[in-house]
Amino acid sequence: MNKVKIKHDNETYFVTPAEDNPLKSNSDSSDYFMYRVQDEDEKIVGCVIFTWVRTARVVASSLVFGSKSEEETTYLALIPHLPFFPDLAKNLYPTCFRYIFNTMIDGLENNKSGYNIKVEGGFMKTMQRIIFGGQPTDDQVRRQILLTLNNHRFEKPGEYLHTYFLKFFVPLDEKNITRNLLFLHEEGLIDCKTVNSQEGIVVSHAKILNPGIKYIEDQSEFSVKFSSELIYQKFMGDNINASTTGSNSPVIIKSQNINIAFEEIEAEIKTTDVLNKQEILVLLNQLKQEVTDKNNPEKVKGLLGEIKKKGSWLNEKILSHPLLAQIIAQALAKVVGIT
Repeated sequence: MNKVKIKHDNETYFVTPAEDNPLKSNSDSSDYFMYRVQDEDEKIVGCVIFTWVRTARVVASSLVFGSKSEEETTYLALIPHLPFFPDLAKNLYPTCFRYIFNTMIDGLENNKSGYNIKVEGGFMKTMQRIIFGGQPTDDQVRRQILLTLNNHRFEKPGEYLHTYFLKFFVPLDEKNITRNLLFLHEEGLIDCKTVNSQEGIVVSHAKILNPGIKYIEDQSEFSVKFSSELIYQKFMGDNINASTTGSNSPVIIKSQNINIAFEEIEAEIKTTDVLNKQEILVLLNQLKQEVTDKNNPEKVKGLLGEIKKKGSWLNEKILSHPLLAQIIAQALAKVVGIT
């Protein structure tokens, strides 16, 4: 795979390795990898570079690449999960926006010329922190597989992806990747080509199917995942009345329970080494206010988008929480016109 898709403020960008990378011919720049940023019309609008502080390479003890090409693909896989700044990336070489692996800090540099990524516990764990927020759950792994296959669909419509490439986009051991591929296959979200081996079934290729595409891209994916056509009604005092259609019974959700649910996630963030911790906590608090007090579904949708840009793992955590998923789905149902 040589292309990833990024959504930012309703704009779509594609990022690809820079084939004309002037750094490739410079032996002193062997730790620099350049990528072109393109708009939806494939016009080049900027560039980003990945580089290392040399001491960070020592800390990244699990950093093992078979080739420069594999290393290039690994960084490409991280881009959709890192903070993205289109205005800062709208420069061309030699003033490309930089992502810098280091051993000290996370966050935007003071001069806004780059973004620091702290390497801790080896590179695999750093990748998991960036993509999943830590050790991933099966739900997170499955969604990441679907996102990867959907990205491949944009690059090569209708073609299967060799599962060799999944290891770059899903930082996990092969056994667990295979297990989740087979689950998605059995659910009808992807198609797999398999072969039998002494170790068991091996998945050689995979392709996303229409149900998987709908799950990833449909605005109503939240109601599809978490309930059957949840309908947003209204906020009433300390209670939030939630009606559902189909076989689901009406439920009453107390706002104090929503506060407890948000406090659980907030406590986890505070005790975890994550990117943009303070910014994420501010957004999380704003989201809590919106779903408990302000009754503005458009703002809920916007805040979820902002949270996803800061950390897709947190977006997954919120939307996989049984209580929060239900109330947010109700709000989003109004936005997409289910009511």
